[in-house]
Amino acid sequence: MDVKTKDRTVPPKNGYDCSIPLYNHDFQKPNFYIFISLERDPKDDSKGIERYKTAYILGGIDQEGLDSLGWVWKLGEKDPSNGTVCKMSCINIKMGDLIPSREMLDVFQSQPK
Repeated sequence: MDVKTKDRTVPPKNGYDCSIPLYNHDFQKPNFYIFISLERDPKDDSKGIERYKTAYILGGIDQEGLDSLGWVWKLGEKDPSNGTVCKMSCINIKMGDLIPSREMLDVFQSQPK
């Protein structure tokens, strides 16, 4: 399992993206990715973990789901939906395409030990 976090200044929405950097995607192949959004006050310029006021466990996806539903953004490309410029090449997946957290618990419990 690989846990991915994203720094946010607003609560997450289903249309937002979850990202996995491409630099390790070819050799790091976990069975599942879990995504967490960490929300902070945009006025808080501190650097410590205490700046995050809320953590949202968004859900997860297996490798096969990521490969079929995800898409690649290259460094420097601009997202036409929000104008964000990609800071590193990555694979993105919409939050709404993730397996919800409660269902992920069932998936984990059904895995062979």
